[in-house]
Amino acid sequence: MSNHFHPRGQRPVCSPINQCIYCGITGVPLSDEHIVPYGLGGSLYLPKASCKDCSAITSAFEGKVLGGPFKAIRGLLDMPSRKMAQQRAMKYSLVINGKTVELSASDYPAPLLYPILPPATFLHGGVTQDDQVNVEYEIFYPLRVTKKLIDIYGEPLHISHPISSFSDEQIRAFIRMLAKIGYCSLVQKHGLRSLDSIFVLDLILGRSKQYNLYVGTVPPKLAPLSFGQPATGLRENEQISHRFAVRTLLTRVIDPQTGHQQERKLYCAYIRLGEGYAFGAPIYEVALAPAK
Repeated sequence: MSNHFHPRGQRPVCSPINQCIYCGITGVPLSDEHIVPYGLGGSLYLPKASCKDCSAITSAFEGKVLGGPFKAIRGLLDMPSRKMAQQRAMKYSLVINGKTVELSASDYPAPLLYPILPPATFLHGGVTQDDQVNVEYEIFYPLRVTKKLIDIYGEPLHISHPISSFSDEQIRAFIRMLAKIGYCSLVQKHGLRSLDSIFVLDLILGRSKQYNLYVGTVPPKLAPLSFGQPATGLRENEQISHRFAVRTLLTRVIDPQTGHQQERKLYCAYIRLGEGYAFGAPIYEVALAPAK
């Protein structure tokens, strides 16, 4: 089941869970947990689903992404921020046609930068290396802002962006954010399961450094067909939206303990961020748990 939503109009996706979905604690104050971060326009949330300690962990790694590589795009698209006024007032420097210029958030051609991760080794094989992820990038640019700059600076327009990659720390945070989105979407669709069975829980909570074991970019030839493409015009109108799905997958996987292949039935999440803004954005895959 896919969930296609826009940043405004938050709504719960289920009844209050009344238990922390990360550590299982009950009887303490619990906060709502957005499936996609609120700061990325996430509108769907799990009510009363995260304790104070676990919320601090997830907020910390989400903050490294939202306040880092995605900061400029959030300002351009007026996405939610607890420091909205400060975000709108920010100035950005970049080089246009060989000249350094300073632009406001609304005029800055903020790139939407996607890490292209290696496929998840648990699902597709390969070598799992602790605390190390080698990535490439795809960059998407806002049409209306670049058109405005062409009117000012003429064509051809050569833009040199200072943001062309994530730091190692931001890559790890981005992967943990994908794992959290996938896990929350599993809770939304199938309810709270045994925490002992969740593959990515240790990664989310910072107890594991196997970043490419369960999370990766879907190889293009294996991308789920149901994701399709954004509706015509979304790229031009720069509407930000996100799509995610949880699927049951019967596949042969690599046992991380023995290295042997075995056939398993799994719940996997598929995630595409910012598809309205970035036509053809990559799809990420998260192996979540054994399926019934």
